[in-house]
Amino acid sequence: MAGVFRAHAGDGFEDKYRAYKKYIKSGADAFSKKDYASVIMNCSKAIDLSPFEATSYYVKALEHSK
Repeated sequence: MAGVFRAHAGDGFEDKYRAYKKYIKSGADAFSKKDYASVIMNCSKAIDLSPFEATSYYVKALEHSK
């Protein structure tokens, strides 16, 4: 099927997902400390790893609006 993304065990999906979750947690920690530059940086890295997760875009947009 054209245009369908399929994850396979050998493509590093688990490592990418762990890294994505790490950046989300780091962003949340930075948010609680009001370190907004770090929030944006961590959300950007999370978006690079998983561009289909809407949460990262939402949080990044909130921080850019401040």
